[in-house]
Amino acid sequence: MRGSPLLRTFLILVVIVTSGFIFVRLTAAPKLEAGNAPDEGAISAPVNAIVAKVFLTLSGEAVKVAVEGVAGAIVFKETSSGKYSGEVAIDGEAALLFVLVSWKTEGDAHRFAKLVVEAPGKETFTHVFDAPGDIDDFIELPF
Repeated sequence: MRGSPLLRTFLILVVIVTSGFIFVRLTAAPKLEAGNAPDEGAISAPVNAIVAKVFLTLSGEAVKVAVEGVAGAIVFKETSSGKYSGEVAIDGEAALLFVLVSWKTEGDAHRFAKLVVEAPGKETFTHVFDAPGDIDDFIELPF
């Protein structure tokens, strides 16, 4: 006994539409209620993250400067002084920071970037990255 082709097509269409609705519900971001909306400009970080102040001093002019932690990267705006500051979230279990500096002029000059991290309740951490070209490195923090 064979079913009607129109009935089979309709059942297949119902299954596909239902699957689409289920997929959308499972992958949708959670809705924020009025009382728990994040502050504008606040860092969205995991529960075990440490929010730290970051200071970066460069030996030359840069095109791009970024420091990345667990909640994403801070991409700094260009300054004429070579000094940058901001806040970054650091994972409390795997305290890593990624630093990227793309220099404005290329050449054989040896350049450096001094990183200072001030986290609440932790000792101030200082590290100097140096390289003959762009700096694209990471540092494990002793937190």
